[in-house]
Formats: sequence, C-alpha cells, structure tokens
Amino acid sequence: MNPMIIIDFEVKTYDIDFAGVVSNLVYVRWLEDLRMSYLSSAMSLEALVAQKLFPTLVHTAINYRGPVRFPDHVRGEMRLVETGKTSLTLEAVFRSLRTGDVVADARQVGLILDANTGRPALVPKEILGLMTENA
Repeated sequence: MNPMIIIDFEVKTYDIDFAGVVSNLVYVRWLEDLRMSYLSSAMSLEALVAQKLFPTLVHTAINYRGPVRFPDHVRGEMRLVETGKTSLTLEAVFRSLRTGDVVADARQVGLILDANTGRPALVPKEILGLMTENA
C-alpha cells in the first residue's frame, strides 16, 4: 500500500449542522489539514513560501457516503496518486472510527503557484519524491 498521511479528527459541536450531522464544509477543512500535513512531510510550507511558491487547489470533489454525528471520531487518510509537471492529484478517504465505515472520499487537484508570475510552477523535487515513495 502507498505511504499516506493519517489524521484522526474529533467531531466537535460546532462541526454539526441543523440536522445533527457533520456539515459538508467540515470535510473541506479536514482535507486542508490532510493536504498541508502531507505536503509538509516532504517540504514545509515555510520552505515553499521562502521560494515564493504557494500550494493552490484547482479542483475538489467529495463523495459523501454516510452521516457522521457528534461525538464520533473520523480517521482521514490521504495519498498522492498522480503528478504532472505543475500539478498534483491527491485522494482521501474518511472512515468512522466507531463503525469502520467509509463516510466520505475525495479527490483534489492542485498546483504550485509562482507568486512572482502568477502562473503554475514546476512541482518541487521534494514533493515529487512523495510520488516516488508511493511507487
């Protein structure tokens, strides 16, 4: 199995919506936590910013598979599945720690933005190394 980042999330009272389930927006926040932790395992955000490079999302797709309620806990897993010269594709799965069921899965496409030009930059070799580790 490919190396991945794993983070356990505790559902907070402010994460639930009026129906008593975790709001769809919470998954976007959890994806951001996963993505930034995963990229930081190869190259810190500070190192990227020092080079005037910014990780930027261009697409997020989330499939909500089952409800999660307070006070559940959810395990998020993310891995890099594809790289291009300027793009990264990551996939994530969220599982209920109470039942083990997949409650959501997601796919994100991002790039590294060059702050000087406003254009996509080549993916740094440190981050490309995550894909090599996944091979």
